[in-house]
Order: sequence, then structure tokens, then C-alpha cells
Amino acid sequence: MLNVSSAPYAVNTSSASDFRDIIAVAGNHNIRLVIRNTGHDYTGKSMGAGALAIWAYHIKDTTVIDYTSLGYTGKAISIGAGVQAFEARVVARANGLVVPEGDCASVGVAGGHRRGSGGGTYSVVLAMTVKLHQDQPMAGAILSFTESPETYWDTIRAFLINLLLVTDSGASVYF
Repeated sequence: MLNVSSAPYAVNTSSASDFRDIIAVAGNHNIRLVIRNTGHDYTGKSMGAGALAIWAYHIKDTTVIDYTSLGYTGKAISIGAGVQAFEARVVARANGLVVPEGDCASVGVAGGHRRGSGGGTYSVVLAMTVKLHQDQPMAGAILSFTESPETYWDTIRAFLINLLLVTDSGASVYF
């Protein structure tokens, strides 16, 4: 059975000229257009009932560059709209660096994570440049409680009270 909320037609793109041509056709024929990448669209912006969908997955250009601007000079990664977080990570690590990414390695960095936290955008993002960072030591911990709820909340309280000391020392914390 056809899902009536999905776009009935989709075009696979691999370049900016593909996007330009498809956008022109959609505009000339008054066809609703949605952009799809590789992320999770919880808001339904890429569903497009009756629309033409453009799939950006195959725009995979990835290059580590020396970047200079008023706010930053250093290594950066230029990534195409279809580059997923795990692909950007592989390129960055091959250069001894790390790239900021979300929790899900399969999300497209340019189309989803960076441009709307997994919800995408209402625009065409074909590529973006992201600051790279030196790889740093990491540590992890898992807490499990079999004690009373008071013990759990006492531990959380102690963690939050000391959190500023941890971050002031230069560490990053995710919980």
C-alpha cells in the first residue's frame, strides 16, 4: 500500500548542477519540492505528500582543508550534503583529528545534525565546512544503582555540584 504522506517521486543527485536542474523543473511546473538526506526527520519536513523529493545522499565530497577566517585559523573539513557522521569521522581520524558529530553515526552532518539537529532545514544545503579538533583522551563511566532512590539523587546532586569544577579544568561532559 502506498504511503500517501510520502513523496511519490524522488530524484537521486550527485552534484550541485543536479540540484539546480531539478529545482528549476519543479519551479517551472509548480511542483512541491522536498530535500532528503540521511538523517532522522522527526518533524516530517522530508515526507512531502505529492511532492518531488531530491535525495542528497550521494553528494559525498570530503576534504580536510587549512581554513582561515576572522574567528578561526586551522584545520577544517569540507563535507558534502550526503556525508554521514561516520564517514566524516573516518576522514578526520586519518588526519589525526576529530569532527563534532551527533549521537547517531548514520545521520548526514550537513543536512541534518548541523542544520537543524536531525530535523533538517527548509533550504538546500549542498556542503558545509566544520572546524576540526585535536583528538583528546576520553573516559567513560556507567553508574548503576540498586540502592534506594535517595542514593541515586544524592549521587546526581554531587555530580551536578562538582560539574563546574570538571568543566573549568577543560574537560567536556556529556550525560
